[in-house]
Amino acid sequence: MKPGLPVMTGDILAVTTGVVAHQVNTRRIAGAGLARALRERYPDWYIAYRAADPTLGRMMLYRVSKDLAIASLYAQSDIGTQQRQTNYAALGAALLALGKRTRGGKSPQVYVPYRMGCGLAGGDWAIVLPIIADALPHAIIVQRPQDA
Repeated sequence: MKPGLPVMTGDILAVTTGVVAHQVNTRRIAGAGLARALRERYPDWYIAYRAADPTLGRMMLYRVSKDLAIASLYAQSDIGTQQRQTNYAALGAALLALGKRTRGGKSPQVYVPYRMGCGLAGGDWAIVLPIIADALPHAIIVQRPQDA
């Protein structure tokens, strides 16, 4: 991890305050990974996601409650594991938009899943982590216990 970017071990779905950031595709499909888990836990988020403008580099902030929001980062146009789907430039733009809304991830606190965009979407964590750190220097990376 980059120095200064804290890591928390736990379930990102257990976060109850701040902003949970995650990568989404422009096809409006939340069929796997964290997006699917959010779809199941927060059906109203999924309705808003389906209705939003799915433009690469855009960030959609959806308020789940008074204390919790979900930031959907449009950083992939397609789905599939045959090639890298994560668009690094779009991810950076979406993270910068989130940073502007949260003053660099300082307030409210922003939580980012470990290896965001690097699982099914095929991104390289060695590239993604610095993009996150540059846009959100106060973000917390949330790592599942099995990934610790």
